[in-house]
Amino acid sequence: MIDESRKSPAGTFIPVAGLALALAAGAAAALAGFGSRVNLWHFRTGFAILKWAAYGGLAAARAMGWRIVAAEPREGRIEAIDTTFWFGFKDDIVVRVTAVDEYRSLVDIRSVSRVGRSDMGANARRIRAYLHRLMAGK
Repeated sequence: MIDESRKSPAGTFIPVAGLALALAAGAAAALAGFGSRVNLWHFRTGFAILKWAAYGGLAAARAMGWRIVAAEPREGRIEAIDTTFWFGFKDDIVVRVTAVDEYRSLVDIRSVSRVGRSDMGANARRIRAYLHRLMAGK
């Protein structure tokens, strides 16, 4: 037999809150599936993906220590400058995000050194690191 005097107040709240969250998530999934089947959200969803990708891209760029020169979320464009570690060279970076359809976005990244003939692979490493951060959501 359970001793009611030892029961914690959170003992009933947590299962009820979990059930409420599960019901809300199920309702949202059902509505989202219905909306995409009858093309209710095709236009808006593409822009939502575009906006999310642009803001996620901006957060990833800031996390990498880039100096943001221009950020246009409506256009899905970020322009930034990164400085190399050893010599302090400035490299220009442009990230463009465009919606392909309601579920996918295309990310176009360019990183170019301002000075010198060779960057010793720094721009390629920078792009790979940025894509890794973007995909990981960091």
